[in-house]
Amino acid sequence: MDQRIKTGRLKVASHLSDWFQEYREYQLYQAYRKYQEFQERLVFQEYQLLQVYQGLLITLKTLE
Repeated sequence: MDQRIKTGRLKVASHLSDWFQEYREYQLYQAYRKYQEFQERLVFQEYQLLQVYQGLLITLKTLE
């Protein structure tokens, strides 16, 4: 739908302000979901790096 609106294949009458408001809210919600997923991936990657770092410390201590 977004692509059709951008290319002009879907036109909505200008007096349908409720539709435009709902469409804007939908776009904001989609952007928020993408941001949330990105944040979750960052937290998971940070956790994985900490696990690798702790594993290296344990390995180095056993080699001493």
